[in-house]
Amino acid sequence: MTGSAADADAVAEALSSMGADHVAQGSWDVSANILNRIASGEALFAIDQQGWLQGWYAVSHAWYYDQYAILPATNVILTGPALITADNVATVQLAVDSGQR
Repeated sequence: MTGSAADADAVAEALSSMGADHVAQGSWDVSANILNRIASGEALFAIDQQGWLQGWYAVSHAWYYDQYAILPATNVILTGPALITADNVATVQLAVDSGQR
C-alpha cells in the first residue's frame, strides 16, 4: 500500500526490477500509471479520495458560512473512499481520458 502516485510508481518499479511480481500492490491515490497497473492486473486497487470533491466542499462550505453562518451538520464529510478495482477501472479511465478527472 503506497501513499501517493509517485510512491506507487517507485514501488512498482522496484518490485519489477527485483522480479517480485507476486507482491500485491495497492495505492491511496489515482494516476494514469496506477489505473494502467490495475487494468493490467499488476495492482489490485486504488483508494480514490476524490480530491475535486474535497476542494468543492471546502469552498462551498466557506461560502455558506460567510453568507448565512451555516456550518455542516457533522464534522466528518466523506469524499470517498471509493475503491477502483479491475471491475470499474475502465469507467474511471474514460473520465481521466476525457479530462473530467
